[in-house]
Parts: sequence; C-alpha cells; structure tokens
Amino acid sequence: MSLQPALPFSGRTPISRQHSAEAAQSAAETRATKSLLYLRALREAGDMGLDDHTAARLLGLPLSSICSIRNGCGALVTARTDAYGVSPYGKKVTLWVRT
Repeated sequence: MSLQPALPFSGRTPISRQHSAEAAQSAAETRATKSLLYLRALREAGDMGLDDHTAARLLGLPLSSICSIRNGCGALVTARTDAYGVSPYGKKVTLWVRT
C-alpha cells in the first residue's frame, strides 16, 4: 500500500497522459515548499487575509497554483465571511486566513 497521494493528471491520448503525469510529478516535488510559503504569507497577512490574486503576485506563482495549494491546505485555511477582496478585474473575491 502506497502512502503517496495520487497525482492529478489526465489526457486524451497516451502521450498527453504521459506528459501530464510527468508535469504532476514535477509539481509534487515542490508542493511542500510552496505550501509552506503560502501558509507563511497568510500568517503574515493576519486577520486581513489574502485573496488568491494577491497571493499569486506575492509568491510569483500562477493563480491556478495558488488555488491548488490553498485547496490542498484543507482545514489550515478558512475563508473570511465578514469581508471580501477585489480582483484585478473589479470583482469580489474571497479573502483567506490561516486558522
């Protein structure tokens, strides 16, 4: 029985599945470090919290990576219900805080 989590990958052809699996493996190798950096940024933001766009800018990561990292943090991160941020596009976005 393996204790390593399954890596998310997909593809419609064998070669695209192989490339997706290789990319997922590569991302998994840096996931812990990126998660710790994200949690540190949330801690430093304190009760104000961070929206995903701001976290992506601060950490120099794509927005999709921030969303994946945040979702992977589970109960360590929670949404503020009393305030919201504003995206670069002028839309309301969730502020996230460290629990």
